[in-house]
Amino acid sequence: MARPAARSALGSAIVTVNALLLGGTLSFFHSVCVLGYCVFPIDVAAVICTLFNYSIVKAVVVPICFVWATGASVGFLTDLVPQKRAVLALYPVVLFYLSISWIVFVE
Repeated sequence: MARPAARSALGSAIVTVNALLLGGTLSFFHSVCVLGYCVFPIDVAAVICTLFNYSIVKAVVVPICFVWATGASVGFLTDLVPQKRAVLALYPVVLFYLSISWIVFVE
């Protein structure tokens, strides 16, 4: 099984390639860096869930941090992808952050 950092790098690379194929005007490394930066709220959720390992804490903190991370990256990607294809570009972003949030929630 791949390590979490490798999964994150691979996921952000896939999201970036998808945005480029949809006609986005973004640099590959710029996109990967911004998507990595937007993972920070989920990292905060991981730390909080590690310190307070209760199901109710996870059920509250992880969704809030997921929405925070997704909202931060949506603002970035919607400006760089054609308006007609914005939803197609944002769908993999939501799946990317959802998969990372799920890992935090179940661990």
